[in-house]
Amino acid sequence: MRLTLINHASLIVEAGSVVIWTDPWLFGRAFNESWALSPAPDVERMRALLPRITHLYVSHEHPDHFHLPTLRWLPADFKDRVPVLFQRLHTEKMPEAFNRLGFKTIHTLAHREIREIAPGVRFYMFQSAPLDSAFGLIDHQGQVLFNQNDCELSYFDRAWIRKDLGKISILLNQFSIATYDGRINVSEVAPRHAARILKRMEIDHKGLDATISIPIASFMYFCCEDNCHLNAYRNSISTTASAYKNAGLQLVILRPFDTYETGQAHDNSPAVEYYGEMERSGLVLDPVKSVSSDMIENAATKCFDDLYTYYPRLLLRLIGKLRCWVPDIRQHYVLDFVNRKIWGKCSASDDWDIQLNSQPLWFALQQPYGFQTLSISGRFFIKAAEKRFLLLRVITGLRNAEIYLKLRYIISRQFAVFAIRNFMALSTQFCSKLLIIFRFLS
Repeated sequence: MRLTLINHASLIVEAGSVVIWTDPWLFGRAFNESWALSPAPDVERMRALLPRITHLYVSHEHPDHFHLPTLRWLPADFKDRVPVLFQRLHTEKMPEAFNRLGFKTIHTLAHREIREIAPGVRFYMFQSAPLDSAFGLIDHQGQVLFNQNDCELSYFDRAWIRKDLGKISILLNQFSIATYDGRINVSEVAPRHAARILKRMEIDHKGLDATISIPIASFMYFCCEDNCHLNAYRNSISTTASAYKNAGLQLVILRPFDTYETGQAHDNSPAVEYYGEMERSGLVLDPVKSVSSDMIENAATKCFDDLYTYYPRLLLRLIGKLRCWVPDIRQHYVLDFVNRKIWGKCSASDDWDIQLNSQPLWFALQQPYGFQTLSISGRFFIKAAEKRFLLLRVITGLRNAEIYLKLRYIISRQFAVFAIRNFMALSTQFCSKLLIIFRFLS
């Protein structure tokens, strides 16, 4: 088993005749232009490797994994030749999206399905409801790689993976903050969040009985003037290496286009020095962009109509009224989910629940995944109505996953078949999401 880091969550994994490229993001921004790659890879060097690729794996639809500009950049002959491996969901939204991008073959795999994709090489799909996925690869010698990616695993998840795969030779895992919930006491909350991620990595390493871990999926920085404050709280590579050393666990650190083979000796010091030098250099930040009040108000009206189409009135009314202060256009808005209206007035005020600039607010209202993107980008502050905002995030996250809670959608044949087939395997994951709503109601 051999792997090469490209950048962020993008790797090339080789086993026998199989060469899988994962989650390609080679240039540009992600999450409403709020994340930038660090480091950005050599695109031409990656282009030279394309003829070797036999499979493309995309873990989920977040734009740092399903990066549309990179996927559009890929040549037609690549899309004709290389099949896409993706999780099987209750909707055909993503397979249809790959088809529109020009990919001819899309293989969807069910949760915990193991499929031979070449002689002696087996691929394993593990879903994390309702959006993420991870994968395992088993080579002809029985060596196992597990790419956990962004998935936060429970005790039960780790137990199922151990049962399905046995001992894991290489574990790939996210190592730094990739979202922030907006609380205004950032200097207290963000360090705890970053430390929790390192502790989770240790728990996953031990719980999955991994031989080594390789940090991935956090080679980015917050690139806007209204979220760059979060960069101070990212876990560095050196901090991650120290945490593993203190825990007595084995970590392998790779630079872009570094290669590691299972069982080989590896010196981390060149990579630690490389990333340390990057951290000492300055970051390029993008200025705040503004949009008009008309754009925000039109997007809010469409957002209300959309949510009321798919979700019960009583649930949406629980969100209530969210007071938003938008400093770049000096506008105070009230998003009224009870009366399905938006009110605005030009005044500076400390009487707000959420503070954010106009473009992130418009984007949050405009896109089904907008409020999820807002939280991942960290381009807001919240000082009141935390539970009600969390409820809105959960509902819009379900909306983006096309999981609707009105009865006629729940009992639809397509969703019912998916739910029945995956009830036992995904029940603990769905229950964790439902607990968020019950916590709000308590």
